[in-house]
Amino acid sequence: MWWLNTPTVEPSLGLLLHRPYRQPHRRFVATTDDGVDIHGVHLGERGEVVLVYCHGLFSSKNYLRVPRFVESLARDFDAIAFDFRGHGASGGQCTFGREEVRDLRAVVAYAQRQGYNTVVAIGASMGGATVLRYFGRYGDLDGIVTIGAFADPDRLRRIPTRLTLHFVFETSPGKALARLVRGARLNGLRAMEPPVSTVHRVHVPLLIIHGGWDPLVQPEQGRYLFERAPGPKELVIVPRGGHVTSLLNEGTRQLIVDWVRREVVGRTARALTL
Repeated sequence: MWWLNTPTVEPSLGLLLHRPYRQPHRRFVATTDDGVDIHGVHLGERGEVVLVYCHGLFSSKNYLRVPRFVESLARDFDAIAFDFRGHGASGGQCTFGREEVRDLRAVVAYAQRQGYNTVVAIGASMGGATVLRYFGRYGDLDGIVTIGAFADPDRLRRIPTRLTLHFVFETSPGKALARLVRGARLNGLRAMEPPVSTVHRVHVPLLIIHGGWDPLVQPEQGRYLFERAPGPKELVIVPRGGHVTSLLNEGTRQLIVDWVRREVVGRTARALTL
């Protein structure tokens, strides 16, 4: 099977949910400033605009619908997907977004070295929260899309979500189960600046997508972010939409691609003509 050729991926039941990339791509490794190797895939060679997909907790660049979704994005723009620390082929341990900003920093630097002038990050769930915190710290993105991102982990009202986070991050059996079932290596939950406290710094175009029936992160979290973002901004609550995986479809792809053309590429072109 394909993952047998990727020895850095730790064997787990989660490999049964992994899918290969079928479109032409190249692999890369970017090293963070704290020494963690981040493994990614790079699709396309247009060299102007790149979309960087940032997965959520217990996901990866190869998880279920992610490869097909990233490949669909690459029909219109170049695309990058990578494994956050503690996931997939990358090293380190997951910190639920606290240190993952370092991972995105390394990947954005890689994209910039490839000559991209426009970098748009698409963050799902934990990845969306990471992208917002990243921009608050570094600011070198031209557009941001979040899908099912949380605004503040302390305001997650869904009891199963809170109990699951505590179990897998704070107990030895929970960490062992996460490693066995999903191949995820977890650190503990430690205090961090929540995305809702940094979103006011996002002065680039922001698209917030959230499922109306999200069973893990209530839609109010998306509204918190939208209300506090300065703009330009757009909020899309998908009727009957669930958490991230159910939203990785053609409708979301088209929504993102049209938005990037209008609000990121188009805005840049208009600015250059003034």
